Amino acid sequence: MHIERLLLWADYLDQLNPDFWDFSNIVSHCGTVGCAIGHLPNVFPEHFRYDVEENDIATGDDFSWESYINFFEMPIEDFNEIFDVCNKRHVYGAPLVTSTMVADKIRQYVSTGEVQYVVEACEKD
Repeated sequence: MHIERLLLWADYLDQLNPDFWDFSNIVSHCGTVGCAIGHLPNVFPEHFRYDVEENDIATGDDFSWESYINFFEMPIEDFNEIFDVCNKRHVYGAPLVTSTMVADKIRQYVSTGEVQYVVEACEKD
């Protein structure tokens, strides 16, 4: 896990104005909980960019989750648990997740090396 990058991302998320948290007006198919991934180009502009044509976040020409996972050096399972839209309820215990909640979850993960659950199972809407 790349602790420095994860903590820098968490610090950025803590500073977000809630009015800028809903990224759905820009990336409608993002699939993340806020969208934390949608803000990666703001935190790491040398590594990520917003591609208007693809309406997505890319590392070079790579739009895959693997590019994010490799950047943060996390197992795919852990990354998915924190950032997959289905996991809002069992990881965060709430259907509406704030940027501060995601920042706290990142710090908790860095501290323990594990994703902490609020409830046991994810039920898709």
